[in-house]
Amino acid sequence: MSLPSEKETTNIMVKARQSALKRISEILKHPDDLNTKLSRTRQKIYFEKASIDAQLKSLVQSQLDDSQRGLEILDESKRETATIKNNLEAIDSLCIDSQNMINNFPEIKKLSKARSNFIHTKEIVNSFFSLGEKLENLQSLLTKEKENSKYASKILLVIHYRLLELKLFQERIMFKAQALTSDERLTLVNNFSALNRFIEEFESYLWSLINNIYDVLMNTDVNSIIYILKIIEAEEKVDERLKNQKSKILHNPSSYREKFFNIVSKAVNERFGDQLKFKGEEGEEATVEILDRTGFIIDDLTMIHDEFIPRFPKSYAIFNYFILEYHRHIKAVMDKIIADVSDPGAILTILRWVQDYYSDMNVRLGFSEDSLEPKLLNGKEEKLINDYLTLNHQKSQEWVSNIMRSGIKRFSERKEPPEVNPNGNYHLSLSVILFQIINQQINLAKSSNRSELAYKIVLECKSNIQIFLKGWKDNVDKEYQFYVNSPETSPKGLPEYLIALANDCLWCSEYTEEINKEVQPIFDEEEMEKINKELNEVQKEFMNMSKRCSYFLIEIIILDVKSAFSQLFTPVWYSDGESQMDIIICTLMDYCSDFQEYFQEYLFTKFITDLNERFIISYFESFPNRNAKLKMPICIDKIETDLKHSEEFFTNYRSAKRVTESFRPIRVFVSLITSSLTSIYVDFYDLLKEFPDVPLNFIENILHKRDDFQSSQIKEIMEQCNQKAKELKEKSSKNGENKELVTIFSKISV
Repeated sequence: MSLPSEKETTNIMVKARQSALKRISEILKHPDDLNTKLSRTRQKIYFEKASIDAQLKSLVQSQLDDSQRGLEILDESKRETATIKNNLEAIDSLCIDSQNMINNFPEIKKLSKARSNFIHTKEIVNSFFSLGEKLENLQSLLTKEKENSKYASKILLVIHYRLLELKLFQERIMFKAQALTSDERLTLVNNFSALNRFIEEFESYLWSLINNIYDVLMNTDVNSIIYILKIIEAEEKVDERLKNQKSKILHNPSSYREKFFNIVSKAVNERFGDQLKFKGEEGEEATVEILDRTGFIIDDLTMIHDEFIPRFPKSYAIFNYFILEYHRHIKAVMDKIIADVSDPGAILTILRWVQDYYSDMNVRLGFSEDSLEPKLLNGKEEKLINDYLTLNHQKSQEWVSNIMRSGIKRFSERKEPPEVNPNGNYHLSLSVILFQIINQQINLAKSSNRSELAYKIVLECKSNIQIFLKGWKDNVDKEYQFYVNSPETSPKGLPEYLIALANDCLWCSEYTEEINKEVQPIFDEEEMEKINKELNEVQKEFMNMSKRCSYFLIEIIILDVKSAFSQLFTPVWYSDGESQMDIIICTLMDYCSDFQEYFQEYLFTKFITDLNERFIISYFESFPNRNAKLKMPICIDKIETDLKHSEEFFTNYRSAKRVTESFRPIRVFVSLITSSLTSIYVDFYDLLKEFPDVPLNFIENILHKRDDFQSSQIKEIMEQCNQKAKELKEKSSKNGENKELVTIFSKISV
């Protein structure tokens, strides 16, 4: 060990000084510490230094003593080596001298060799004589071993030890017999035939035990494996020893380890065949259902890891061997499954299973996907995904088309009323059937654990829903036109079916919202934002379809009361007969009473709101009726009566405040058209200020219906009104209020 350089010494001193300063700053934190702690700290550091110096002195002395002792041992070893060398040289010299001192030494050497050969020959003869007895004893032990236990025991080690001795004896004899004639060698072979038969029987039993390796695992009798491994190790040691030394023996390596792994491979193959009920033979079909029976794989490998690794020599790499064997078998099964797959659900199951398989192998067993070769899908992931999307698109469109075809047929024929759900609402079962399909797709998307694939599945679901809605929209439009144009031939029950379809669309919207929540765990924040946008569009389309159904229902009602509206403000309206408004209200009441029973509550509320508005529009549009006249002042009371009855009707379904607000436009308008010449401009200003989109030509037409105004008066009034409207518009434009307010007056057909 070299001494530190000058630079290193300087660095050590600097670091020591910095460390000392740091410690002093920690001890003496306040100025008062110089008075209170300085002497005590100095004494404490002095004692610490003395202690450290003593320890260093002791350690240095110990190092010196050890070094001195090592030098003394080296010197002593050198002397002893020289002494041994001298003694060996003396022994060699004595051996050479002793041979020259003995008379007839060559003859004595030959005699000694002959005696040794005789003893060896006698041993061989005795071994031949005892061979049969030894084999009988071994046969008895092996028979008992087979009868007493289905697993290996210590007796098997005894049998193998004795059998190995006999095998080596046979190999030595056969080596010596190489110089004999063929007949003599044949005689020897016949003498060893019983031994060879027993060797075959023993090995057959040994390999059968290995073939039952899973039975051993399941019964946790792993000591059986240990005994088998000891036998294999013993054979390998003999093979290695005889290979490395030139022995006079005709030895054939047993290759027990190679045979062991071959038997294990066969056992693994049988294990897969038993568990999967799939032999993997040529022409045999494999279905994706096989993957449901693969739960044993991770369990087996976990048990092998826990039970075999502590008992097998590391050189066997037994766990790696089992991992790769299992993986190759799974690869073979997967190749068969992929070759025959044609169902979109099966493809998604394959993708999910492979992902879970690699995850389990990594998390539970510590083998990454890269370490497992060959790859299960072998680069076919993209092809499978594209196949899935293509098949899913075809199947989904087929399913949606079938649902639409049967649903539209029933909707168009209307042979029976719609079904009623437990809540008493009409429904067509379309939402249930449609979203059973959609939910299947979403569940597959969730289980795939692939956000990109899941996103495409969601888009496919959206596309199918849009096809579904477009088909229904076209059919509803067609049925409504048929009902309007040919009410006599149109099948009865269109309003009921419109209610059922509106209800279904609302539930579909709610289901879509649930799907939005379900898929959240699949996607990250950015992807979820896109999904929200797509599914919100679907919800909006469902609600638009539901609203369209409500629109047609309202139009059907208005169509039914059209004749009554057409007689408002006409001579019939002024007569003492049945009030036209009463006819309208009674009709509305009948419809609403029936609809309320079967409409979903939320939709009925929206329906009443829209009906309220449509009623007011129809009332507005009744003022220009043919033969209509505003007889002053009689019409004022009759209009008031009409509006009062109307408000009372709608108050049955809406709050009085909302109903009053909804009738506000018509009341302000009636105030204008029934106003006197002196106050009409004020009333017009109030109307225009609150409802700037009121059509001026509409006002003019209605004023012409008054029986107390002359055309010249109306012309003057409208000139003033037009001027006032122009001023208000310019004022609004000047103030930056370019956006015109849209009110119910914009919906009136002038």
